[in-house]
Amino acid sequence: HLRTPLAVRNSRFTSWNELRSANLILLGSSRTNSFLDSLQGGSNFVITANEIRNLEPRKGEERNYVGRRYMEGKLEKVVEHAGVTRRPGLSTGTAVTMISANHGRGIEGTSNFLTLEADLAGALESSGLNRVQRLPESFQLLLRVHMVDFDEEVINVEYLSHRVARTPGER
Repeated sequence: HLRTPLAVRNSRFTSWNELRSANLILLGSSRTNSFLDSLQGGSNFVITANEIRNLEPRKGEERNYVGRRYMEGKLEKVVEHAGVTRRPGLSTGTAVTMISANHGRGIEGTSNFLTLEADLAGALESSGLNRVQRLPESFQLLLRVHMVDFDEEVINVEYLSHRVARTPGER
């Protein structure tokens, strides 16, 4: 155990002043979390009210990642997209990690994905981030979350793409 204090707050009842010197993990979408929405500046994968926009698509990538529902026989399936963004925090020495999606189960699946060593290691290997000594201060992962049935149970999360952003002072 790291014995690190943890405080959970609802973004509607929190102020920038309370967050300024903390390491943050922000969950939600641009609709549900104004802090997450405000801190997306300079990111390549930007969550909007209905999609994740890819501001600079690479070959084989889509410009917009939109969720969809479909039937496979009598089984309802849902595909959503989620982003993980890591960036420097509001004060020196702090960091912000944002887990964003337009579906609560997308956030749940992504959060679970990040806690499973084999899944995270696979994503880092696919992105090439496993070959660096330390993870960059600023990077993003784009994931696809597969759900099934009327309660939209998460059945799979897959890595799609990533970006690494250089921050001032980084080489």
